[in-house]
Amino acid sequence: LAAACRRAVARGDGDLAAGALEGAWSALTERGPFETGAALAESVRAMPGLADRATARANSVLAHALVACGRPSPAHALYQQALASACTAGDRRQEAEVRSRIGSLLEYEGRMDESRENNLAALQIARELGDRALECTTSNGLGNVELAEGRYDEALAQYERALGLARTLGDRRM
Repeated sequence: LAAACRRAVARGDGDLAAGALEGAWSALTERGPFETGAALAESVRAMPGLADRATARANSVLAHALVACGRPSPAHALYQQALASACTAGDRRQEAEVRSRIGSLLEYEGRMDESRENNLAALQIARELGDRALECTTSNGLGNVELAEGRYDEALAQYERALGLARTLGDRRM
């Protein structure tokens, strides 16, 4: 998938490059190297005339890769750019994914109210779209926020909701 992303960048096909980037990043998140994901995302972002939807996807992957590389500082601006591009493109699923990732980053930084707000917004969109996988991820993120704040019953309820969705989806990694 990394090679497919590079070929799409070389051909100037932004949509294909962004899709291959997401696929490559999905694989790289399992074993790394995370720097490869960051480099691929940078190459997609540098493409001239990149559509808003592809820009959102590339910025989101780059932000996620930088966090995975231990460099979360630039991720905030990239996530905000990804969110703006997703909204401009009308891509509600991407908007929800970005909000979920922002929520995770904010939770990591101890900014629980902002994390909860982003996760709840992502959860609402996931439910509107009927995207159970995204709902599962976001419920798990909300569980993390509740656990970090010592709200064990609320955390357990979110984790059980996420686990139930994961089981329904056949997701054994959740």
